[in-house]
Amino acid sequence: MEKTHQKGFTGWVKESVALIKPNLAVLIIFEFFYTVFGHGAVFGAGNWLMNRVMQSAGFTFVEGGNLLNILTNPLCLATGILIAVVYAFYTVIEFTALISTYQASRVGQTITLWGLTKTSVKNAASAFIPRNWLFFPYMFILLPLFSFGGMSNFIDSYSIPEFIADFIIEKPVLLALVIAASIALFILIVFLTFLPHFFTLEEHAFMPSAKKSIALVRGKFIKTFGYFAGSAAISYILTTLLLLPVVFLASFVTGLPAVKTLFNTIVNTDLLILLGNPETAAATTTIIIVSALISIIALFISIINAPVLYAMLTSAFYRLCDEKGVDVTDDIPESLRVNPDAPARKGVKIAALCICLLCFLGYRGYTLGDKLLRGGFGNFGRIQVAAHRGASKTAPDNTRAAFQKAIDIGADYVELDVVETKDGVLIISHDLDLSRKCGIDRQIGEMNYDELKNLDIGSHFSPEFSGERFMTLDEAIDMCDGKIKMNIELKPAPTDHQFVEKAVEIFQKHNFYDKGFFASLDLDTLKKVEQIDPRINTCLDTFVAAGEIELCEVDIYSVEATFLTEKLLDRIHSSDKTCWVWTVNDESNMDTVMDQPIEGIVTDDPSKALGVSKEKNVSRGEYMQTVLFNAMSEIM
Repeated sequence: MEKTHQKGFTGWVKESVALIKPNLAVLIIFEFFYTVFGHGAVFGAGNWLMNRVMQSAGFTFVEGGNLLNILTNPLCLATGILIAVVYAFYTVIEFTALISTYQASRVGQTITLWGLTKTSVKNAASAFIPRNWLFFPYMFILLPLFSFGGMSNFIDSYSIPEFIADFIIEKPVLLALVIAASIALFILIVFLTFLPHFFTLEEHAFMPSAKKSIALVRGKFIKTFGYFAGSAAISYILTTLLLLPVVFLASFVTGLPAVKTLFNTIVNTDLLILLGNPETAAATTTIIIVSALISIIALFISIINAPVLYAMLTSAFYRLCDEKGVDVTDDIPESLRVNPDAPARKGVKIAALCICLLCFLGYRGYTLGDKLLRGGFGNFGRIQVAAHRGASKTAPDNTRAAFQKAIDIGADYVELDVVETKDGVLIISHDLDLSRKCGIDRQIGEMNYDELKNLDIGSHFSPEFSGERFMTLDEAIDMCDGKIKMNIELKPAPTDHQFVEKAVEIFQKHNFYDKGFFASLDLDTLKKVEQIDPRINTCLDTFVAAGEIELCEVDIYSVEATFLTEKLLDRIHSSDKTCWVWTVNDESNMDTVMDQPIEGIVTDDPSKALGVSKEKNVSRGEYMQTVLFNAMSEIM
């Protein structure tokens, strides 16, 4: 279909709106059920199935120590692949539905919800044949890597953990390679911008669709990038505008005297009791209503995000096709066509949607209100700051100087690592070998303490620290006792002999129960601590947290920041345990994680973290506003 397109940015926006308007009602209803069913049923069923399969294989939860065993377990691996296929299938349903809708709008065809569902499911099914296997890396790696919000409401974006990013930054060659690879992948994703369109409308095969998208973008890369960036920008602006009511609602409710009093004084009280009490019923009802409204705004943002982005990109697709003389089919699948003799059922659809919406509002309002009033959002005091290996940004890690700087700064904890020498002395060191700090190619576990105690472990950082030597755990506790608490990470090695027993003995000797805790990446080590002395608090350090992690028999979870989610925090706090986050050095990341109800943060820059933590030290009444803002990310 040849068409004269309106010029400029405004013309592109108008044409995008024109694709949405003819079938707007069907789009909204489809996205509502797609989003709610996806997160509530598909995603929930996937989690349930994976948890049950892991349990049958002897794994209750996923953490760093058992991750490899789970990945190599045939049953767990097969289940994981099956779930990934289902998630991918569900994702393809959405983009084929949106593109099919806009194709129908373009030729003036109105569609039905049932017809759209049948068409999108049929198109999605065609993606899951052997020749289209490249869809998996495209959807699970390429698109999330660049946080392309238009891809789906279902598969999230991801980011590189900060500790990995820091490692990359410290290696110039590796950093250059990562930058080059990122640029190359981004260029590729721009060239593949219109792959979903060719797949849905014509090819139903990955490689031919990819080739056609590349051919369409070739010679129009800058313009395509403009469309690509413009779509994301419009989506961001629209989301920001829709967030304004949340800001107003949260601020307004937080300022109500009755609500402030209720939230400041009532914790761990049954919601039904509060509703039945005349003195608290009005404030409780207000919290429930506002919680429900915020949830529906969050749901609405989720519903419109993908349709708006795909409308912008589809409009750009047709504009580029006409510019380059590429023919695009005008045929509409038979399943999308409306039978003119079929009775109109618009009122039934609207009624069904309203009923579902009211059920959703009631459920979300009650659960979020209950969570607020039960104190289910965790700690409300100032978040504790642990100096990672001491103040390791300004002094060599795990040394007296680093610990002293952490004390001087006013950090709440010092985080340190304990390893064992050949002759059974527990010393403070992160590395098991000496190459980084001493330039010696030997393992600590192969050397006696007398060989180690006089080695210089500070000069590698700066000449001013040339006098730094290894400390024993005894000496470290002596230094910190009464000045700073200690997060003591135990790092077992195959050569160790009664490592845990010695650590516990030293802990007991100093009567350190209220002054620190033992942490480890190795769960068996923590179980052994618990067996020897249950009075000692234990902390599981993990870079991955999934499954029923709250069932792990520890007192504290220390989670790598990228795995921190509100649902994980809910489960941890519901089991009366606390959550720390590691290792966060970037101020914006600190601000983000400290908006969550965590109890502690591990950082190389405790001075910066203390500043952010003090800003977050709010009363329960004030914290309610943050909780309501965070509800935007708690759609389900």
